[in-house]
Amino acid sequence: MAWHLNRNNLFLSFASHVRAVQRRRVISEAEAAGIVHFRMEVPRDMLGKIAPDGVMGRYLWRVLSLDEWRTIETRENSGRVMSSAWDTLGLGFGDVSYLVPVPEIYYREAVDEGQALRKRWLEGPTS
Repeated sequence: MAWHLNRNNLFLSFASHVRAVQRRRVISEAEAAGIVHFRMEVPRDMLGKIAPDGVMGRYLWRVLSLDEWRTIETRENSGRVMSSAWDTLGLGFGDVSYLVPVPEIYYREAVDEGQALRKRWLEGPTS
C-alpha cells in the first residue's frame, strides 16, 4: 500500500496553526502595549456550528483578563489527555476563535457590546 497525504487533515492542521500564530502574536503585542483584556470572537459563518454550551460557546464575546483566560484554560484542560493552550491552538481541537485585545478605555463598551451580541445569538432568529 502506497503512502498518501490526507489533504483534509493537512488543511485542518495548517488552518489551526495559522490561527495559533495569530493568537500568540495578538496577545504578545497587546501585552507589550499594556493591554490585559481580550474578547473572544469567531467568524460569522461559524456561528451556526458553535453550541452555546460548548467550549467556545460559553466564552464567545466575553471580555476577560489574561489571568481569567488562563484559569479557563486550566479548567478546560483538566481531565484531558492532551492539553491545549488558549493563547495558541485555542481551547480545544478545531477552535476557530480569535482574540481581540480590549484597551482599558474601551473595556465597558466591549463588555456591553459582547453581552448584546450573546443575547441576540442565544435568543436565535426571530420569526
